[in-house]
Amino acid sequence: MHRNGVSGGAFGNARGSVNFGGGAAFATSSALEDFFAGLPTNGSVLSGDPRRHLSDWSYAAFLQDDMRVSPTFTLNLGLRYELNTALKEEHDLIANFDPNAGLVQVGKQIKAPFQTNHANFAPRAGFAWDIGGQGKTGFAAAGGIMYENVNWQAYLALTIALVSPVFRPALKLTARLVLAPFKSAIFPSVRRLQPGIQVPFSPVRSTLL
Repeated sequence: MHRNGVSGGAFGNARGSVNFGGGAAFATSSALEDFFAGLPTNGSVLSGDPRRHLSDWSYAAFLQDDMRVSPTFTLNLGLRYELNTALKEEHDLIANFDPNAGLVQVGKQIKAPFQTNHANFAPRAGFAWDIGGQGKTGFAAAGGIMYENVNWQAYLALTIALVSPVFRPALKLTARLVLAPFKSAIFPSVRRLQPGIQVPFSPVRSTLL
């Protein structure tokens, strides 16, 4: 049993950025001409606090047994069970996107960003064979399934940007590039995770001669 936790966030574009795409100074102006005229196409700046305090719980149990089938052949069987609870945020500041309902936030429309998978059974098997029974040449092989946790980067590497899609000529920038009448809405960056996501697993195998 283990509690996993991390605190962090993406602070990209914290000082803001201005883009010059051309066509702002006059119909055929280039991006460079718009820059000298102080007329950008759009701009964006980090808005709000991107930090998140995430945690979940991991539980695991393992059974294994070695069976000597014959004096020269040993069979190893094992079974591991893993349970990783759904991700939680200290203040419920995580969400998901439902195609039918739109943006849904934990603690309001949903209880968790995705469902906990209770079927993470990971079998393992292996054997060792003493070829010839003389203890000189042997062959061993093993394989199994290992589960991974959901990548938390999907919730930490996101920012909320205040975006101005169009600058009017009246909003001409000064020499210090002041974005004074910055009119826009706040658009949260959201990545959708399948609510019934299955924890990824990968087969592992090894041989030894």
